[in-house]
Amino acid sequence: MPGELLKPRSGTLPLKFIIIGGSIAGLAAGYALRMGGHYVEILEQSDGTERCFGGIRAPPNMTRILNDWGLRPLLDKVGVKCTGYDFFDGETGEPLGVVRMHEQMMADLMADFLFMQHGDLRRILFDAALQAGVEFKYSMKVTKVDPDAVAVHLEDGQVRSADVIVGADGHQSIVRKSFMNPDYEQGTQDKHVALIMVIPAEVMQAHDDLKPLLTTQWSLWLGDNFFVHGSSIHSKQGYNINAFVPCKGQLPNCQETWRTRCRVDELDIDMDQFEPRLRKMFLLAKEAIPTAHTIRQPFDNYVSDSSGIVLVGEAAHPMMPNSSHNASMAIEDAATLGRLFSRIQHRDQIPRIMAAYEELRQPRCAATIEYEWRKRVFFTLPRGEAQMARNAGLREAMKRESDDWDEIDEDYLQWKYERELELFAHDALEIVDDWWTKWGALVNRSSILNGSTHSGHPPPVEISVLRNGRIL
Repeated sequence: MPGELLKPRSGTLPLKFIIIGGSIAGLAAGYALRMGGHYVEILEQSDGTERCFGGIRAPPNMTRILNDWGLRPLLDKVGVKCTGYDFFDGETGEPLGVVRMHEQMMADLMADFLFMQHGDLRRILFDAALQAGVEFKYSMKVTKVDPDAVAVHLEDGQVRSADVIVGADGHQSIVRKSFMNPDYEQGTQDKHVALIMVIPAEVMQAHDDLKPLLTTQWSLWLGDNFFVHGSSIHSKQGYNINAFVPCKGQLPNCQETWRTRCRVDELDIDMDQFEPRLRKMFLLAKEAIPTAHTIRQPFDNYVSDSSGIVLVGEAAHPMMPNSSHNASMAIEDAATLGRLFSRIQHRDQIPRIMAAYEELRQPRCAATIEYEWRKRVFFTLPRGEAQMARNAGLREAMKRESDDWDEIDEDYLQWKYERELELFAHDALEIVDDWWTKWGALVNRSSILNGSTHSGHPPPVEISVLRNGRIL
């Protein structure tokens, strides 16, 4: 690992955290908490070898945090820097519009927008967490989580306790179910299915009509009730395709997970409506990951009443699959939690720090989920006046696009970039620092009045990976 990685913080009250789930959210939270000076153990039910081959978007609000953690050299090796968006009519292939990621705009954001392979990011975060001293235990199936005892019950009979349990176990989180009202789990089944497919770059290169797509641009096809987008990933070695298409029937083993695989020819998809390039790419992609989605109301609580359990990532805010901000919200959660707990001095501060985490993250995530949903509705408009108006607006915007950032019309800039830039400019670490500047003295004063003390010594570093009961 590069020397730019941070060193664990000392001087805070060392706590024990158990993280359920070795997801991106779990790995990031483990790293952030360990760097804050805490002992961290990650329990993962799989053997740790499975990887998702699909791609993810890493917008500036996410890469800014990863850069701050010292991971930029590793991101630069595997990520593909996005230089703009190209919009196409999904049925004809006609260009509809373009959005350029202007150098001045990205310089102001002080971070890049990257396309990455899910497995590449997980590997980077795993290596960083392992080097920092996070302990990993695989093949650990959780059967019960006790919020009051702050304990985890495992299938093999073990009971493991901690100061704080972090739920990073995804959409169907068992940690969330341990303290949240079951009514929150209810929702409406999305009538679209999300698909992930990857085509090797050399296969794309063999087709003259597909070769131009192998750029640093993000290609988006907007169709009649469907939406497909594609980008280069894995150091441009693969082309990632994400699609939202209507469910025509029962899809093979389609669940809220990326672990299900199927052949593309098993999917009952009406490809006759696709423009020729889309049809060809669907046929070239031999394998797909189909993902269902339950549309839920945003959860009011990310923290248990006992303040012993906290949720991060999809466990806290299940998002529509293949959105632009699935991974970024998880990284922001982890950064926020780690930064807050890096300042803890007394055990009785845990409830207040947990409340601060919820206060900072819940509105942000709820607003992002709503934005992503509205964006998909806009991209999947059915044939009719609304779709025609959208396409006309994109064509007009394309005429007004300029290579010179300083020449862009202010009204056009506001219409096209404002909401996206608000999301990109969000600095989760700075927001925690601002919150602590305002409230930190009060948090510390209340603990002093309560007579709390701590030793101030950081926990010992233990680096080990346990798989099937054996230390590797």
